[in-house]
Amino acid sequence: MQEATLSRLTQSQVDFLMLLLASIAVALSFFFLHQARRFQRWITLADVEAPDPASGVYLAAILAPVVIVVWVVFLAITDVKFKNLWDYTLIYAATLIPGVLLASLIPAGIAVFKLGIAASIADSDVDETPGVRKKPRRATVRLAVFFAVLNMLSNSGAFVASIIKLLVA
Repeated sequence: MQEATLSRLTQSQVDFLMLLLASIAVALSFFFLHQARRFQRWITLADVEAPDPASGVYLAAILAPVVIVVWVVFLAITDVKFKNLWDYTLIYAATLIPGVLLASLIPAGIAVFKLGIAASIADSDVDETPGVRKKPRRATVRLAVFFAVLNMLSNSGAFVASIIKLLVA
């Protein structure tokens, strides 16, 4: 029985795998955005003057697919080989990866912003904020900020790498 290795895959199969991983990056970015919204809501509970925790979530949910559609339209206009999206995806998946990774940066960026707001509130000198049931520890919020920033940086790096790969190829 032969072992399955990445070296046995064709380049288009590897590209398709990378496209699937880029799609997972989008889902992970939306997870961080959801958690950032929850952190912000937890910290600012019942504070009527606090920033709205839901703001930006719908913007990301609308803009991320729009970025992917614009990327696909751009490819359809500029690439003469683009006839059918499904066939094009299977054969030239590498050209779709940057659009998907670019879309992942939208929820990741909003998540970092929201967690930054939550961290600044958690780091405030005020011990008792009106409406806060239980203030999270500063370390908890900082850890969330760290992972959201790490997510955004890794998605940014992957986006840049995918663009470089397309330019070099």
